[in-house]
Amino acid sequence: MLKHMNSTTEPQLAAPGKGLPYIHYLVARYYALPKFWRASTWESALQLHERQGQKILALAKPLSDEQMQKRVLVHGIRGIEDSSRFWSVGMAIEHLIIVGNEMLDGMVLLSQGKVPNKVASIAAVKPKGEHADRSIIAAYEVFLNKYRDVLASGLQNRDSKTRFRHPWFGLMTAFQWHCLAAVHTHLHRKQIEAILKGT
Repeated sequence: MLKHMNSTTEPQLAAPGKGLPYIHYLVARYYALPKFWRASTWESALQLHERQGQKILALAKPLSDEQMQKRVLVHGIRGIEDSSRFWSVGMAIEHLIIVGNEMLDGMVLLSQGKVPNKVASIAAVKPKGEHADRSIIAAYEVFLNKYRDVLASGLQNRDSKTRFRHPWFGLMTAFQWHCLAAVHTHLHRKQIEAILKGT
């Protein structure tokens, strides 16, 4: 089910970082993610990340600035918390760049046996929408190239067991963060498709 709301109408949503519905959280943390980690390799997760990223670019490139910036309230996408349901295509891509760079920086440190000197925050990586027009498309292409390049040559030890805590999913290695990045891109590709159906 999709419901369109224009950008001047703010729905009443949960606060950023509030989290997933409890049953969805349990399934993700204790079943879906562990299963994905077991079934994945560095290469297969990279292929998923790249495939979903290219699908997002294909969806965004035909859009005008107005279409990129139109916010739509979407329903029924498991893995998307309540506060993230009223975004535009541009905001979703902005979020992917913010989160992707944070994850990438963390993976580099974890591969060196170092723990990032910060606390990961869901609320801190929400998009502001200030650069959610067509210019964000080129920025996302730059990010995808950077992601590929860093994973190809910028990690010291892919098998490092050093872990950093995700706010919802607990302590994770660089490999597990990489897998999460692929899943995260897949979820927001689905969100972008839903936004476009509602515009």
